[in-house]
Amino acid sequence: MDLKTSQRINLFGHNVRAALGIAGRKSIGLTKVGDIYRLRSEGTDISVPSAVRWRMYRFGLAQRLKHLARDYGFDQFGGNVDENSTVVDIGANIGEFSMVAAQRGARVFSIDADPTIFKCLSENFTNVENPTLINCALWNEEAELTFFSEPRRADSSFFNPGSFEEANEIVVQAKPLDSVLSEFNLTQIDYLKCDAEGAEPEVLRGAKQTLAITKTIAIDTGPEREGERTHKACEEILIAAGFKVEHQNIKGRAMTFGTRWEENHA
Repeated sequence: MDLKTSQRINLFGHNVRAALGIAGRKSIGLTKVGDIYRLRSEGTDISVPSAVRWRMYRFGLAQRLKHLARDYGFDQFGGNVDENSTVVDIGANIGEFSMVAAQRGARVFSIDADPTIFKCLSENFTNVENPTLINCALWNEEAELTFFSEPRRADSSFFNPGSFEEANEIVVQAKPLDSVLSEFNLTQIDYLKCDAEGAEPEVLRGAKQTLAITKTIAIDTGPEREGERTHKACEEILIAAGFKVEHQNIKGRAMTFGTRWEENHA
C-alpha cells in the first residue's frame, strides 16, 4: 500500500471514528489489486489509482458524488438532465461525475487520457450500460504530444505539474473532440463537463461542431496551466460559439459556465 506510516495511522484513526459514529465519518476499506486499489465505501467498491485518495471518501461515496455535482454546477444547471439526455464528461478521471449523470439515466460519454486512470474508470463502469468510455487525449488538432501522467492526485496534464516527482512522461496521440465524437452522430449534448487540467482552450478549439449542439457546458478553469487560469480564453471561445458565460468560485473550484444565449432570452 502506497501510504506512509503517518497516513496509515490517519486511516486507522478515521475508521475508529467512523465505527464510533463521530462527525459523520464513513468506514473505508482499501485493497491493492495489481497497480490500482479497490476502495470500499458504504457497501460499494470503486477502483482508485492510489491509496492516498481515501481522504476524498471520508464522509462516504454518496457525499463525494454530491459535492462533485455541486462543484461542476450540475445541481444549478443540470436540472433537466434525465434518461433522454446526453452528457459528455471530459477529464472523467475515475468516473465520479459520470456516475452522477448515469444515476439520472443519461447517456454518458466519459473521456480520459491517462492510461492508469482509464483502467480505474473502466472497472468502475463494468456493470453499467449507459457510459461510453473513451481513452483519448484531446487537443485542438491531431498531434503526438508529451503527456505528464500523475494519477495519484488527479493532476495528469499536458502541462508539467512540476511539484510532483511521481509524474511520468508519456507520448500520446491527441485528437480534437469533434473527431472523437463524430462516429456517434450526436445531435444534442445536454451537459458537457470539461476538466482538462489547463488544456481547456485547446479542447474547446477542437470542438466547434460539438459546441454547436451543446446546451450547457461547465469548465474547470482553475490555475492548472503552469499556475495560470484559463477562464478568459474559454470565455472568448464560448461567446463566439453563442453561449452566455459566467464565472463562479464554488467551494474553491474556479468554474466557467456556458449556457445558450438564445434559450436564456426566448
